[in-house]
Amino acid sequence: MRKSRLLRVEVVNNSDLAAEFIQAFAAKGKRGVTRAVNRAVNGVRTDGGKLIREDYNVKAGVIRKSFRVQRAGGGALKGAAIASGSRIPLLAFGARPAKPGGRRPKKGVSVKVKSTRKTVRGSFVAGMKSGHVGVFMREGKARFPIREKFSYAVPEMLNRPEKVKTIEANAVRRFDKNLAHEIDYAFRKFGVR
Repeated sequence: MRKSRLLRVEVVNNSDLAAEFIQAFAAKGKRGVTRAVNRAVNGVRTDGGKLIREDYNVKAGVIRKSFRVQRAGGGALKGAAIASGSRIPLLAFGARPAKPGGRRPKKGVSVKVKSTRKTVRGSFVAGMKSGHVGVFMREGKARFPIREKFSYAVPEMLNRPEKVKTIEANAVRRFDKNLAHEIDYAFRKFGVR
């Protein structure tokens, strides 16, 4: 299974308002900006999952596992959400039958990767000695070898310009909103209005 390429969205603090906030409140201001960046980065993962699920029939947990979040902190006021990983097994796309054993379908296993359910001709669900279950196909006429079938990887699902623009715009909006909240909180906490 080869690794797919990465999709990286960074949230970088480069606003004048954040710089003024840090200057006015020193360490507390820096902590507030860090929290705002981290919330924006977590939102990137959430937005990515929602955008993928608009087009693909895959569970949110499978998508979340493909995202790695690099949080701001330790002096760095930037964070990133990185989507990486291998292709997702067809079994994760609502395969029928979902379990091995029982009656095998005549034509093959049906899966719903996008909006319509399709049959993968000649495929079957099998369990391996390790306990892994997947959708497989034979490589030739013989019983063995068999090969597992996969669909897209999460970065491939998100790698469209309009989706990346939406995610980036939402990250900026979320950062600005959270920064305003942190500034308001700091002013209320220290009695300045």
